[in-house]
Amino acid sequence: MTSIRLTWVFLIGLFVFYPGRPDVFYSAYADEPTLEKIPFSISTPKNIPGKKQEESPWTRLETRYTIIQFEKIEDLKKFDRKVDFSPSDFSLKSFLSETASQELEGKIRKKIDALYERVQEILDMLKKSEKKIAIQLYPDKKRLAQAYKKIFGAELNVRAWYLYEINTIFINIDDIDEGMLAHEMAHAIIDNYLTTRAPRAAAEILAVYVDTHLFKKTKNYGPSK
Repeated sequence: MTSIRLTWVFLIGLFVFYPGRPDVFYSAYADEPTLEKIPFSISTPKNIPGKKQEESPWTRLETRYTIIQFEKIEDLKKFDRKVDFSPSDFSLKSFLSETASQELEGKIRKKIDALYERVQEILDMLKKSEKKIAIQLYPDKKRLAQAYKKIFGAELNVRAWYLYEINTIFINIDDIDEGMLAHEMAHAIIDNYLTTRAPRAAAEILAVYVDTHLFKKTKNYGPSK
């Protein structure tokens, strides 16, 4: 209950400190961030991926908090280049005895797990999730649109999304950055942290807050009483 109360206090605070700024709440990952095309308007999926997806030729890279699924090593390299977030304890010395492939995978593990923990820190939602988030990396917008069409039966109108039913982030490597990925991670963390899932609009406000404060100093409020 304490976490839920704090969440709503935070949301009220956002409205107080951002008066007259609806763009703050509708500026997430849509092609055209208008009131008619907001990211959290995603409908209930018509075809949730199941065994067919699991049997497809996706390569998996598992980290402490996520399972990254990609098709080609080139996609993974591009993903590494485009997500610019370095953990504080990152050091090339730890990779001196590793192969190029191991170095890439090790670097990504450290980077993605550090990003996940940073999102948890911003949200003050530090509880360990019982299940890892899957990150589905599509090579381009066309492939992402095909996945969206298959799942929702509609044309793609967002740049990325998180699907709670299978705890998966869907993202296009051509159009990705650390803020966008942090935004989608926030949705996953929020949905799995609260006993009752937050309303979609409220979760979107928190996710936007995360990607806009990713590199800003986070105030430590200490343990809740």
